[in-house]
Amino acid sequence: MFFFFSCYFVFFFQAEDGIRDRSPSRGLGDVYKRQVDIDDEEARAIALWEHEGMRPNWIAENPDNGHAHAGWVLTFPVPRTDLARLKPLKLLHATTEGLRRSCDGDEGYSGLLMKNPEHPAWASDIIEWDTYDLEQLVQSLQEHGDMPPVSWKRTKRARTQGLGRNCTLFDEARTLAYRYVRSLPDRSTASNDLLREYVRRTCHELNATLFTDPLPAREVEDIARSIHKWITTRSRMWRGGAVANAATFVAMQSARGHKHGENKYQQVMKEALEW
Repeated sequence: MFFFFSCYFVFFFQAEDGIRDRSPSRGLGDVYKRQVDIDDEEARAIALWEHEGMRPNWIAENPDNGHAHAGWVLTFPVPRTDLARLKPLKLLHATTEGLRRSCDGDEGYSGLLMKNPEHPAWASDIIEWDTYDLEQLVQSLQEHGDMPPVSWKRTKRARTQGLGRNCTLFDEARTLAYRYVRSLPDRSTASNDLLREYVRRTCHELNATLFTDPLPAREVEDIARSIHKWITTRSRMWRGGAVANAATFVAMQSARGHKHGENKYQQVMKEALEW
């Protein structure tokens, strides 16, 4: 079992006394863990008290003040790629908020930097060896009354805290950038420059409006470069050309409309049979 725990840390690199997600581009990759920052001298007790069925896998405590990070390891990762489904990601956001509420954790903690349980600076313990399915955590949080209500996803905190400000900014900006690509007439150098400037301007505007505590300008520039580079070097919407991209978009919209129509028809027939 210890071998599994060692494998878990392959996904991180040590940064002094903390570890940060290792990701080739901001906002991409799979999420294997969730952690909560508990700023209380009784953090360890808070993380364990009334957590039956959802006790953290590990606790890394600061011996100087008792504050700690409690972490839960997921059995199956939640994808963060462009092709990932949005529903599991939203569920992950809500589950993270539920775990925070269960421990009365720090609302401002983004989860992007955490205490390394293997670092000697922290008093760390493995609490549970078995990993958790996301649905398992949801069920336990619901039973304990800590899972946020459905209305929470419409709050500002749900939009800005999620998996961190940089991930939120990345997702918001890239969505707008994809739409902008469809408006470009070609894939020339001039269009490339227009896209670069649009992404850069959009990232700074979103950073100023989405967050009460905006990201540093340098971080925003990095995110903008990452989005622009991915679109122009890896995405089919750019490599395939403007005509192919427009045709693909129309086909996707048509397929979605057809699927919606089928679902609507089945719902109507079901209601008719129930009468």
